[in-house]
Amino acid sequence: MTSKSELRALIREVQKAAVKAAMRDSQFPDGSCDEGEFRGRFNLVPRAEDGTSYGGFNPVSLVVTYPGGTWYVELDGQRIPYSQTSYDEYLLPFDATEIYSSWRAAVSEVLDPWLDTPEPGDFDDAITTLQAVALKLSAGGVVHSGDGSELQLEGGNQELGDYVTYVTTELAQFNGAMIDNLSLHYTSRISQTLNGQHVVAVAAGTTVAAEQEVWRRADEGIVKLATAAKDAFGTERGDFDWKAALGVVNTVATALGLFLGPGGAATANTAVRTITGIVKGFLPDPPPEEEKVISGRTAQQVLDSLAAATKGLATEIGDVESDMLSFGIKVDSWIWDNISYFDISTPHDFLEDDGGEYFAAGENLQVLTPHLRKIAAVVQLIGVEQGAAGAAMEGATKEVSWLRDTSLGLSYRGHFAGWSVLEQSLTGLCSRSRTELTSVASRMVAASYDFEKTDDQIRAELAEQVRSVEDAGV
Repeated sequence: MTSKSELRALIREVQKAAVKAAMRDSQFPDGSCDEGEFRGRFNLVPRAEDGTSYGGFNPVSLVVTYPGGTWYVELDGQRIPYSQTSYDEYLLPFDATEIYSSWRAAVSEVLDPWLDTPEPGDFDDAITTLQAVALKLSAGGVVHSGDGSELQLEGGNQELGDYVTYVTTELAQFNGAMIDNLSLHYTSRISQTLNGQHVVAVAAGTTVAAEQEVWRRADEGIVKLATAAKDAFGTERGDFDWKAALGVVNTVATALGLFLGPGGAATANTAVRTITGIVKGFLPDPPPEEEKVISGRTAQQVLDSLAAATKGLATEIGDVESDMLSFGIKVDSWIWDNISYFDISTPHDFLEDDGGEYFAAGENLQVLTPHLRKIAAVVQLIGVEQGAAGAAMEGATKEVSWLRDTSLGLSYRGHFAGWSVLEQSLTGLCSRSRTELTSVASRMVAASYDFEKTDDQIRAELAEQVRSVEDAGV
């Protein structure tokens, strides 16, 4: 990966090559910036008394220094300051320092904005965090796809998967209106909402991975373009063509794989194809690659070609970021159109209506109700896992990491909005789900005592049960 200091050094080399090419176009083909001078044979035109010039044939070997622009005449193997020769009354070919400064500035205008781009490494920690969040929320079970179908997903978080399995299987030995309501609105939906949140975490991570990959490829691309321009300025053949498909457009297709790939948000136990199929459905197809060509017979033509190529690269970046912004918005819309698949607190029905029996007649409550409290503790721990995922998700990547020169990409902040809308949605989903499951666990304990104990006693009982489960497992 090219550092900004390496690119800055390369830009200086391109500037020197551009100056050399401009001097060659001005009939000074020999010498270079590194040599500190340029040499050529020029037909000097005498200066008339009235300030005008008139023709004549006076070819003279001249030398002009770089960067100072001091002129010398080469005569009989010696260099004599121009001002000390009889040619002082002749018109100099041009102001060399103006050529030097104008060409350095022209190259800077094209290439310097690429020094002010996001550093790919600045996204590493955020991606690692988001991969951990996605794994934490992967419990196995049914997941809702974007086309409305339900798919089966294997869990990546074994402990969370054990919690979900324990709650759903252990509660099956209970009966009654409260138990039926609990199963309908909560225990039967826990794995589905968890896996929905897992998919959202993968989608959010994909937006960050895409931004990182955009700038990794852009760094490679701009180095190729700058190097090609340097070669084109330096050629003496009069024409130089350089072609390269930069591949930034493929970032959309590869970002998901980068986030889910080896060591990423997927493990050997996770159905990667299922997640890929769901998330990929929201991604646009990348456009065909276009070749960027650096060519030209003059220094100006090479510069124009370089400017067009770098503008094309900036446009490609903008197109990818626009696609990723649209992706984030589409996923967010999918969430809110199907909120019950992502948020356990929707609908909010458990024990809101106290009608009916909590337990079926004839159940051995002395045996079952203590066990119900342990189940409640595991429900609480599922909420704790969600809360931890949401807390880790919040602020995983800051806007400052995305900022760049306004001429590059979608905007000065890229598709940060695509990331942030998913971040806000997921942190909200996790927070509400944790709050709801904590409430459910407390109500389960309350129901087990038939509401005879105080809220403080219930919270203390639930806390004790949680510690017991954490110590012994399920």
